[in-house]
Amino acid sequence: SAVLLMMSPATIAAAEDGLGDGLGQIIDPNQAQGTGRVVLDDGHIDFGPTLNTGEWAVQIHDDTSAPSYWRMPADVVAKVNDASKLTIPDDPAYAFLGLEAGGEAWVIPQVRQPGVIWAGWNTQEPTVLDTLSMGTTLTILGVDGPGEVSVYLQSGNFGDPEPLWSTLEPFPQQSWIELNTHTHPNWVFSEPGVYRVELQVSGDLTDGSTVSARE
Repeated sequence: SAVLLMMSPATIAAAEDGLGDGLGQIIDPNQAQGTGRVVLDDGHIDFGPTLNTGEWAVQIHDDTSAPSYWRMPADVVAKVNDASKLTIPDDPAYAFLGLEAGGEAWVIPQVRQPGVIWAGWNTQEPTVLDTLSMGTTLTILGVDGPGEVSVYLQSGNFGDPEPLWSTLEPFPQQSWIELNTHTHPNWVFSEPGVYRVELQVSGDLTDGSTVSARE
């Protein structure tokens, strides 16, 4: 089992609704729990906290087909296929990737690309919206994989890249994610293979209790 991806050092404000189609989602409060293990290589997925099972958990919002499902991370492989290969720009603005200009990398893009998995995060599960106070702290505890991973946002076609987290920096790396956020960044992988990310999502509920889950 494997789950890709996360974010980090920067603070992410509210939903990045201007960054691509499909970000203004409303999640069905009756969305079912998926069963069995799946490999997802095209379409829309998010990870985020849920309370719909009765416990605070990190789950995958699988929106790759209808109906949508919540799935446990251990049951999901997000496959970044060769249709995602891009050339590293010869531009100093991308030096933070730590990759040689002109070389190739596997990229999950910020904007939906047909044939490539489109992965983001959200704090929009309806029970979370009703009971979470303010937002969550996402902590990336470590990454196990064959290469480097960098995650960044970019505004429009000409904005500078905004690095969020990277395996080139020491762990743990933390981010604050506000309630009712839905964000899709760019994920850059330097080598093919399986990447496993250890993460923790913590928050305070409106009843004063503190919740935390690690996956």
